Amino acid sequence: AGVGHLETPYAEEMIIAFEMQVAPETSVELTYIDKQTKSMIEDTCSNNTWIWTDDPAPSLDDPSSWTTLGDCDHYMITNIDSFYREYNALIAKVETRGDWWHGMLSWTHSESKGNATSDATWSYAQALGDAFPTDFYNRDGYLGDHHENRFKWSGYLLLPWDVTVGLDGWWSDVGHQTVHSTCLNYVGADEAVLDFYGITDEQQQYCYSGDGYLLGTIFLEPRGSTTTKSVWNMDFQVSKAFSIGSYDLSAIFSVYNLFGHEQDRAFNSTAFRQTTEETGLGDPVDTGNRDIDGNILYDYYIPIGKPLGYSLPRRYEIGFRVEF
Repeated sequence: AGVGHLETPYAEEMIIAFEMQVAPETSVELTYIDKQTKSMIEDTCSNNTWIWTDDPAPSLDDPSSWTTLGDCDHYMITNIDSFYREYNALIAKVETRGDWWHGMLSWTHSESKGNATSDATWSYAQALGDAFPTDFYNRDGYLGDHHENRFKWSGYLLLPWDVTVGLDGWWSDVGHQTVHSTCLNYVGADEAVLDFYGITDEQQQYCYSGDGYLLGTIFLEPRGSTTTKSVWNMDFQVSKAFSIGSYDLSAIFSVYNLFGHEQDRAFNSTAFRQTTEETGLGDPVDTGNRDIDGNILYDYYIPIGKPLGYSLPRRYEIGFRVEF
């Protein structure tokens, strides 16, 4: 792969599936998936010629080989052979049905790892491989879609008077995220703030380029090292079918988030993210600021893993379907 002759990213995928009937109208299915995505496309600083040539790759121990700001006067789109994604999963599913009911339960045990999230949505021009070492340090590990275990269940009952009642739900194991920061915030951080986040200043050396400029965002731990929380949800629906002349109609009533729990869905992974006391999101940190009376003027920083977003509360929906 190289500049001027991009190759299409590709995936090598193997799927092995086995299904058998274990009882009347009841089946069990086992599936194994192994998928490797390679030849990822991304933009990179113009002088990172080692990516598309046989030039020696830079080293974390050799600052003279690192990308400088002058190397980034323009960017090149190329295949980065060291970028990859790999997904492995074992899926078990049980499905059963009768004259007036149907049920399905599945369990997925999987692992999603890699070091790139490049795709065409952003025209392969994210800040994922611009500068070395900031964009390559700690980049291998669990990807954002990694959840070791997932359960899904669904089913419905066909009741008299053409009434159908259904349930649909899922449970997902803890998510994985990566503590990161811009070099500008990291290098300028107060020691008290570093202690608050439990981060040493060891990585700061990688934020300096050969000409002294600060470049980009740096992962402060291997990708996906910090876990979040498990989450789950249940939805409910009831429908009534009836006919008017040659038309078949259904009235549908749905309840989303049936149990109305406010579960955490987004978590802070940005170190040195500052806020105000009024938001209630931050914890106080004494960085040495005092007022004229000598009282502490706290700075407020959002802890890693602090919930920032939540699922929508219980909500209702009424709909109609017409078939003709």
